[in-house]
Amino acid sequence: MRSILVIGSAALVAAAALGACKSDSEETNNTTTTTTTSSTTSSTTSSTTNTGGGGSGGSGQGGGGAAGFWDGAAAYDPAGLPNPADGNHNDGDNCMNCHSNGPNPPKWLFGGTVYEAGGTVGAANVQVGLLAGGTLYTTYSATNGNFWIDAVAAGNPTIDWASAEMGMRNANGEIYMQGTPAATCNGCHTGGNVLIEP
Repeated sequence: MRSILVIGSAALVAAAALGACKSDSEETNNTTTTTTTSSTTSSTTSSTTNTGGGGSGGSGQGGGGAAGFWDGAAAYDPAGLPNPADGNHNDGDNCMNCHSNGPNPPKWLFGGTVYEAGGTVGAANVQVGLLAGGTLYTTYSATNGNFWIDAVAAGNPTIDWASAEMGMRNANGEIYMQGTPAATCNGCHTGGNVLIEP
């Protein structure tokens, strides 16, 4: 059984280099249609698999559909925000430069910034999630685009980043990391490779 950890109105995300993500042009949309006809019956079966979506500043970032990633989580909340709702400061900076040891500033499991299309304005209300060790940690981005999870509030878990999965969703859809996530989201997602909302 999966655990869902929500702290306040939120909980977690992580990210890796965009080189491991699919671009929009690599998005996979598979449609299979099978038709069977006989003299007495006729049937049509259709199935569609969409394993992609989203774009990211320049090089692109798409999703590779993580079936069941959000299972057990509450529905996406278009008004979801963390505490503090303004994200406080330093959007775009590597959050873990300061938030890796605690207690002041507090220790985070990870932190980063997500942007609107164009990569310069922070995107609010994006739900980000990290699935690690059978637990889905989720949080929402602040009005400046910052997102984070407090390590102490999460129970100071040890994250096996090699097997962790990361995703983001909002009213536009969902996107998923194609590579190995890390706690230092803005350490990799800088310049033309910033995180872009779905």
